[in-house]
Amino acid sequence: MESELNDLEKAILLDIGKTHANSHPNLINQILNIQIASREYTGVGVYVNFVFEKNAEVENNNIIKCLATNSSYKLDGLKYPISFELNLTKEGKLEFLELASNGNELWNGTYNSFEQIENE
Repeated sequence: MESELNDLEKAILLDIGKTHANSHPNLINQILNIQIASREYTGVGVYVNFVFEKNAEVENNNIIKCLATNSSYKLDGLKYPISFELNLTKEGKLEFLELASNGNELWNGTYNSFEQIENE
């Protein structure tokens, strides 16, 4: 198993959880208790794969399976903000978080600092 969430992953997941609190009320609880199974580096980003908790409370089957927010995250060393998306299983459990650079920039998932930018 991999390590804990890093600060960027945690910030993005909590942002998504707050944004979708009404439609996905158990999401924050899942985020606070998530464990990482692995990280897959793609050359332009990373897939952060999660362990499924057997007893985790889930949503109904009519939920959106891919979640994002109106925020952007600018990382040092990258020209453009990264893209991100949280994918859920059909049962509503956290499956993986995809982080990717934009503008054909190579990125191995590392950073020294980041800034959250609220988009309208």
